Amino acid sequence: MKIVAADLFSDADTQQACSAIQIRDYPNEFVSVMERIKPDYVVYSGGLENHDEVIEAIEQKTTVLGNGSEVLKKLQDKAKLFELLNEMGFAVPKSHFMNPNIRKPNLPCENRWLRKNIKSCGGLGVYSADPPALGSLQSEKDAYYFQEQIGGESYSAIFVATKDKTGKSNSHWLGTTIQLTGDRRFNAAGFLYTGSIFSNQLTSSQNTQLASVGQLIAERFGMIGLFNIDFIKRDEQIFFIEVNPRFSASMELLDRAMDARIFDLHRKACLGKDIDISKHAYTANLKRFGKAVCYADQDCMVTQRFFDYVNCQNASAIKQSEFPIVADIPPANTKIKMGQPVLTVFASDKSEIGVDEKLVRAATMFASRLND
Repeated sequence: MKIVAADLFSDADTQQACSAIQIRDYPNEFVSVMERIKPDYVVYSGGLENHDEVIEAIEQKTTVLGNGSEVLKKLQDKAKLFELLNEMGFAVPKSHFMNPNIRKPNLPCENRWLRKNIKSCGGLGVYSADPPALGSLQSEKDAYYFQEQIGGESYSAIFVATKDKTGKSNSHWLGTTIQLTGDRRFNAAGFLYTGSIFSNQLTSSQNTQLASVGQLIAERFGMIGLFNIDFIKRDEQIFFIEVNPRFSASMELLDRAMDARIFDLHRKACLGKDIDISKHAYTANLKRFGKAVCYADQDCMVTQRFFDYVNCQNASAIKQSEFPIVADIPPANTKIKMGQPVLTVFASDKSEIGVDEKLVRAATMFASRLND
């Protein structure tokens, strides 16, 4: 089976693993690339769920393994999504959706608010909002809404959806990750996605709630394949904030914890083949795994010396554990601007705290060598 990857970066490790095409005109160029290479199947990730018109154009030419454009259109109606969750007894933050006839929304000043683009992804397009100044944001081009900022820990739950012979979608909960967002230790600004650590810190009742909300979303929206749901845990309460209807950044960690491959699970689910969830579900007695995206704290250049060092470290790690300790490696002589991602580091330990500490140490080590 030949694999072709198309993305914005065309990192060196992607080029080593498969044929890689760098996208210049995002997201429209995906359609022309697909027409040129004529794939049997297409799997999308990143933020392409925000561009249902692109997915629809691809669907007309080939088979999309994952949630199609009709599902994506339904999920983009955040107001209806949150209303459904509320009606079914699940907690969501207070949200205010913009009315073009109202210049300034009436938001309680005693609450903290976030302004979110309707089509945000990975923390991009999410900002803190100050109620007295909200009226000045009305002129912005992108559609957005306001959501109460809930204090607590950020999590994401991973699911895979299958369909039975009647076409009904059924959800299977695979595990939960702690989400690192806007983590200054990795030079991440704002609310940028910074990484994930597999966790088993939730109570049995919270896990039951996750399984229930996953089934609700799968059944009501006709989901298929892998998806995740982001939420905030404040003490014992869970607030659901986002549905990502595709292969997400945290899911590759399951490959490190399981013998089976997570992408194979997605492929089989989308093609209607039998799957064995027991090979993928994350359990309490497993080792913890995590990843962190390292961002540049200044403009820099990836030197050949740094590139060779990173690849040497990876080769050693792969010999020991099959998996690399660094990914998303830019080619030598790549210029990186301050605030852009440099690479992704991985770590494992017996505890979430141990994983976190190792991720910070790895990021510090590679950052110290970046300008060698």
